[in-house]
Amino acid sequence: MIIQELPMREYYAHLRRHPIPEIMDDACLTAVANVEAQYGNTITHGAGLEVRLGEQARYVDYIMNIDVEHIPFVSSLWYEIDYAEFAKGGSIEPCLFANLALAEHSYSELWDKMLPPFMGERRALRLRAPLDRVTAALPKGASIKQIGTMSGRGELDIMRLVIIFSVWESVFDELKAIGWQGSTEALREALEPWKETKNVAVNIDLGEAGVLPKIGIEVCSNWRHPLLMDKFIARLEEVGLCLPAKAEALRRWIRIRPDGDPFIQTLIAYFKLNYKDGRITEAKAYLEQSPYIHHHYFDAYDRPLRLDMELADGQKILPVGKALALIRDCGQNRVRRVRLTGDVAGYKDLTFLLRESKKQGVAAEIVITGKAQETWLAAMAAGGADTFLVDMEGAADVVAQTTLQLLQKLRFSNVRARWYMHQGNSEELKAVVETAAGLGVQELLITGAKPQAGNKMKAQLPGWAQMEAAAAFIRDYEGCNAAQDILLQDKKMRLTVESCFSQLRAFMGGTDARYNDNRGIGRGCEAGRSFFAVAADGSFTPCLYMEKNTEMPSTGYCNTEDIVACWEKSHVLNAVRSSEEKHRECATCCFQRRCLHCRAWEKDTICPVYHAL
Repeated sequence: MIIQELPMREYYAHLRRHPIPEIMDDACLTAVANVEAQYGNTITHGAGLEVRLGEQARYVDYIMNIDVEHIPFVSSLWYEIDYAEFAKGGSIEPCLFANLALAEHSYSELWDKMLPPFMGERRALRLRAPLDRVTAALPKGASIKQIGTMSGRGELDIMRLVIIFSVWESVFDELKAIGWQGSTEALREALEPWKETKNVAVNIDLGEAGVLPKIGIEVCSNWRHPLLMDKFIARLEEVGLCLPAKAEALRRWIRIRPDGDPFIQTLIAYFKLNYKDGRITEAKAYLEQSPYIHHHYFDAYDRPLRLDMELADGQKILPVGKALALIRDCGQNRVRRVRLTGDVAGYKDLTFLLRESKKQGVAAEIVITGKAQETWLAAMAAGGADTFLVDMEGAADVVAQTTLQLLQKLRFSNVRARWYMHQGNSEELKAVVETAAGLGVQELLITGAKPQAGNKMKAQLPGWAQMEAAAAFIRDYEGCNAAQDILLQDKKMRLTVESCFSQLRAFMGGTDARYNDNRGIGRGCEAGRSFFAVAADGSFTPCLYMEKNTEMPSTGYCNTEDIVACWEKSHVLNAVRSSEEKHRECATCCFQRRCLHCRAWEKDTICPVYHAL
C-alpha cells in the first residue's frame, strides 16, 4: 500500500464512519468538528485519540502529527488537544510534542537551538537548568524520545519528557538518578505486573525545581496483533483500570477493516499507566488512525479498492444503466477505481461510463486484449480514460505492439501492459521489458498464475530455475531503476509482479517466512479482499477469472445491486476471505504462510516452488 499524506478531514470522516459511542459520545464526536474547522485542510501523518479507560465520561483528547519548519532539528510536531479545549470552539491551543533524534548533535546543542522556538524564550530560560541536570544524569542506554509543552492545560512552566530506558530493571534506580523523589521500591512493586521485555518509555514532568512526582509509563506498544491486545485489555479489566464497555470498544476498534484508498488503519499505539503516591492511578489507551500498514491480519479492506466491470462477453452485454449505477455507487462509497474489461471496443456507450467516472472521482482503466483502432483509442483518451492496460502475449505480439504504438503516438501518459509468464516463454522476460519500455509503457505487470481471459490454463507455471532467473532479472532492474532515479531524476518503467502470481512474489522474498515481505492481502489472490467484479450478466463475483475458469462459478450468489451490501454480506466473498484454499502440498511448503495462489488456478497445475524444494 502506498503511504499517503492526508488532510485531517480524512481522519475525521473515517471516525464518523466508525463511531465508538462507549469512548466518544455524540457531544464529543460533534466537538471534534471544531478541530476539523481549524485544521481540516492541514496535512497530517496520522491522528489519534487519548482515552481514559477507567472513567465513565465518554470523551477523548485528539492527537495529530503535523509538519513544521520553524524549529531546528524538528520536522514535525504531535498536536495533543484536550477535550475541554476543542469542545469550547473558537481558536484551539494544543499541547505540543516533538520527537528527538540526537544523531550527531549533543543535548546542549539541541536545547540551545530548539527550545526557544519550541516553547518560548521565557519558559526555555526557566527550565534550562533542570533540563541540563536531567540530561547530564541520564545513564548509559537511556535517551530522551520526546519533549512536550503542556500549554493547552495552562501548565506554562512545566515540560513533559518521555525517556527511553533500554532495560526494565534499570528504570527505577535511573529515575532516582535524574532527580525523581518518590519511592523506587513502591514504584517497582506497583509496576511489576506490567513489566516490559524491551525498551520502556517513561513520562515525567519537569518544573523549575526539578522532576515532579507524577509518572506515566508506556506499555504494550509496537502495534501488536489484536489477539495479544485482547489479553492486555483483559488484564486491565481484571484490576479495575478499564471499564468493561470501554474494553469492548477497544476490541472493536482494533478489528475495524482498514480503508483501502486513502489507507487508514486503526490500531492501539500503546497504553499508558499513570503512577502517583505509591499506586497506579489510571490507565489510558492511545488509539491510532494510521496511514501506514503495521499489521497484516485483516481479511479485506473496508471498501473495495477496485470494481472490475465486464462490459460484454460475446453473449451478454452489461446494460449501460446498470453500469452507470455501479459507477455512481463506487463514487458514493469510496471505491476509487473501476477496471473496464471484456469486449470494451464493442461497447457503444463506453464514453458515457468514462464521463460518469470523472464526475464521481473514480479512476477508469480500460483493458485492451485485442486489436484497437486509433480513432477509438483517441476518443477514449479524450473521453476520460485514466489508464489503458494492454495485454501482451510476448515481445513479438504485433497486435499489442500496434496498440502501444498508437497510444504513444497519441501521447497518452498513463499506459500499463500485462504479460503472462509460463514455462514456454519465461526466457522472453528481458525482451518483453525492453519492448514495453520502448513503447512508452509506465508499468509492466508480470503475471502467470492465472488463466488468460476466457481460457483454461494450459501452459504450466515457470519452473524453479526459470523463477530464479526472473527474480534475478527483476532485482537487477529495480537496482538500476533506483540509480536512475537518483542520478537522472527520471523514473524508468516500473516492473510489478502481480499479487495473482503469488508463487513468484513469495519466491522473491526468500524461504525464511520471518523476513519475507509477501504478506497480508497483497501476498496473493486479492479477489474479494481488495476488489471484486460484476460480470456482463450483471451478477457479482469475487473475480472474473474465478467465474469463468473454475468448475463451480461463483456468480449469482449475491442478489443485490448494491456494492456495499454485497461486499459486506455476500457469503461467497466471506467464504473466499475466511478460507485460504490451498493444494495438499501447500501445507508442507516453506512459502505456505507467504503465498496465496489464484483461486481460478487449476488444482492439477504443478506448483514450481513446492516441487523444487
